[in-house]
Amino acid sequence: MSDYKEGVYDSKIRPLIGEIIEICERHKLAAFMQFDCGKDSSGKGHRMATTALLDEKYEPDRLLLDAYAVAGPNLSKRKEAK
Repeated sequence: MSDYKEGVYDSKIRPLIGEIIEICERHKLAAFMQFDCGKDSSGKGHRMATTALLDEKYEPDRLLLDAYAVAGPNLSKRKEAK
């Protein structure tokens, strides 16, 4: 992650994400959040901070599941394949 963007994410966003996750878990709200924290150390890809609460207990909408399928855990593999 770029030092600046990583610092912003760690100091400003990550604490809020923790609160959001707690609220979503308590009320069983599905969520998918992704943040681009800048280029990785190779300079070829980007470091992504991703949070997903998409288990059945959250009853996620198909749109969230589709978004996760497109941009979720295999982002770096898809970029390499292009």
